[in-house]
Amino acid sequence: MGGFLMIVPTEACQANCSYCFGPHKGNGMMQLDTINAIVNWQNSLFKNEPNEKLDITFHGGEPLIAGKEYFRKTLQIFKNDLLYRNTRYAIQSNLWLLNHELCEIFRDHQLAVGTSLDGPEDINDSQRGIGYFRKTMAGIQMARSFGLEVNCICTFTSKTINHAEEIFSFFLKEGLNFS
Repeated sequence: MGGFLMIVPTEACQANCSYCFGPHKGNGMMQLDTINAIVNWQNSLFKNEPNEKLDITFHGGEPLIAGKEYFRKTLQIFKNDLLYRNTRYAIQSNLWLLNHELCEIFRDHQLAVGTSLDGPEDINDSQRGIGYFRKTMAGIQMARSFGLEVNCICTFTSKTINHAEEIFSFFLKEGLNFS
């Protein structure tokens, strides 16, 4: 059976994407007590099925706002306390706050990295805001320097659909998988 968990450390986000449905301001950080409660809940549901697959994705808002200590402690709680033996971790982030310490934590926990780009800089920034592209590409380069593969979500809108070929070419040129 297995399962999928989406963890939202914060609803806050420093980007201002034109089509975003999020609140941007957020209401604080998810506390470690909540992570422990999630672990206890999952363990009670699947205590007789420890070999089932569990996918855990950190999402938001912008999950990296939570910081390195949040991820270090949260991932350690999952590793130590979850009954699941087949757990995979991922994050969906704009990568603006990615740093060496977070890359090391993500590499150590084999955390899959996902980000959002809508194509080349002019197309992307017309929807996501000026500067988004460069900050996200810097995060992609940092992740790659630690051996982390980065995959992308690309949002097509009525503004960008006529640029599909250019967008596809961009992702091919950059060696980025996208959906």
